[in-house]
Amino acid sequence: MEEFVRKNDIRKEIISSFPFQMALYYNILLFPFHIIIMAIGMYFRYDLFSLTYRVIVFSACFVHVFSEAIRLALGFFGNLMENMSALSGFLITSTIIQIPITLFLIFNSSSKKLPIEYLFLAIFLILNIFEVIFSISTLKKVATREMIKYASKIVKNEFNRQLEADMNEMFGPKKENDVERDRFLKAMKEVEKEKKEEDEVELD
Repeated sequence: MEEFVRKNDIRKEIISSFPFQMALYYNILLFPFHIIIMAIGMYFRYDLFSLTYRVIVFSACFVHVFSEAIRLALGFFGNLMENMSALSGFLITSTIIQIPITLFLIFNSSSKKLPIEYLFLAIFLILNIFEVIFSISTLKKVATREMIKYASKIVKNEFNRQLEADMNEMFGPKKENDVERDRFLKAMKEVEKEKKEEDEVELD
């Protein structure tokens, strides 16, 4: 396991995805205009809908706008902070809620949309697909880093237990003011520190 940690040490690597961040950036810029265009379109088409269809379309638009705001916040925070929970939430919101609702709004011919509404929905759908692809790649890297950090803790705990067992074998049970034991422990920690520094130099 120690060899695995050394070879896969990506704790200092920048994992945030630049293409993912740029896609989110343009998505955030277009989002307010998208809300305005949807509101104008719904205002002019309101009298054309039946009562049942009004409930369906308004509910779809509300969920679309609300989930988009949450999705963008999760993606922006998750990518910059390299947070696995936020990235997972972004991926789930995108694939389960946002993309299906966007497809419904695009291909639902009964809603009689304005051409500019189709344009914005198509742009948002393309951005969503690219963001999902980039977020999966980023999430894999973050998950690998978290696994490496957990494995490093296991290696460190195993080293401390082994060191304690060796010291008990050499010096007997721990006593107060045991100078020889403390000196040996300090020397072993220095060796471990030097070994860690050498590993980091090799990785660089």
